[in-house]
Amino acid sequence: MSRRTSRRHLFRLGAAVAVAVACGEGTGPRVATYLAVSDTMALNSGESAQLSVTVLAADSTPIAGLSPSFQSLDPTTITVSATGLVTSVGAGGSAVVRVSVDGLTADVTVLVFTHPAGTIQATTPVTARPFGIAISRAGHVYVTRGSAGTVSWSVLPQTDLSGTINVGSEPSSVAFDPSGERAYVANQFGSAVGVILVSAAQQTHLVPLVGNPFYVLASQDGASVYATLNTNVLSVIDANLGTEVALVPVGDAPNGLALHPTESRLFVTAFFGGTITEVNTNTRQVVRTVTPGGALQGIVVAPEGDVLYVADEAGDLKVVDLATGGVTQVPGASGGFGLAMSPDGRQLYMGVPSAGVVRVIDRASRTVIGTITTGGVPRRIAFDYFGNWAGIANESGWVTFVR
Repeated sequence: MSRRTSRRHLFRLGAAVAVAVACGEGTGPRVATYLAVSDTMALNSGESAQLSVTVLAADSTPIAGLSPSFQSLDPTTITVSATGLVTSVGAGGSAVVRVSVDGLTADVTVLVFTHPAGTIQATTPVTARPFGIAISRAGHVYVTRGSAGTVSWSVLPQTDLSGTINVGSEPSSVAFDPSGERAYVANQFGSAVGVILVSAAQQTHLVPLVGNPFYVLASQDGASVYATLNTNVLSVIDANLGTEVALVPVGDAPNGLALHPTESRLFVTAFFGGTITEVNTNTRQVVRTVTPGGALQGIVVAPEGDVLYVADEAGDLKVVDLATGGVTQVPGASGGFGLAMSPDGRQLYMGVPSAGVVRVIDRASRTVIGTITTGGVPRRIAFDYFGNWAGIANESGWVTFVR
């Protein structure tokens, strides 16, 4: 799965509770003051995971013989057994399991990730060549409108995209930082990345670049922003300083970016020459270049960090083994431009501009399992944080929302 998290936390009782426990000959009752339990866990839809709970004394030693009780505060999303087995039973989202032991209480947040069923929920008209799209954790949907120099927006479940933010010339890509508080837009013909303050729905300033940006992506910690440029370089922006701090040479016409889920690596595709440049994000140096060939566009890194999936407008979807550099292909998934992975890591959505469709690919079997007919010219694709929605920007004048 793509977002597995589990953090062990100590929940302290405000007033110590005396619990009479047999502690061995010559010792008195011990005082239970802590519950040790993960404060966050993540599941894919339909999965189960066991909660582990330990009761600790004031000296942090475990106290045996106590049986916790478990309660789901949202049984439509998750259930929990008497032994603490948590199971996802509903749509993607966030729910809470309450753990109690003799007066000690801890709430565990459970994040459930999924993928859309593949049904078109809405088709929203958007003029001026909608091209880039991003969805924040809070559900803000931003869509770039190239000919208008604006970003249209709304907040899911609303899909009207009635909000407007003035940005710059020919915006082609947009990305949120991890907090969702800021968004970055590639103002292609303005030679700058615009910074949008989401709460104000306003572009607050521009970061000048040494070329025209095609694609933009924020790092997982929000400290850096990356933009591919028509000068065949990767621009590195310090998000706190708001300035360009490094340039890294990459392939010809770079238009795809993807970060490794656990390592300091960034992958950059090139349309001409069919190359993928691997960049160390700490040193900002090129590590290696792989050449699968073709006209490469969107790129995704597997949640396990072992393979790349790369859309090829001149051929089938490519699967690149990062250990060996070997390349295989997914038959029937040809002519791809935009590429995105569902938050549960189970599916890939790949837009095919020449056919007016989005192919749905099962990641485990590496086969096409469905087709969503959008019509027009589908471009970039984004999923919401939990995977209930997908949005597809269509250059022909609309955005397709899929559930």
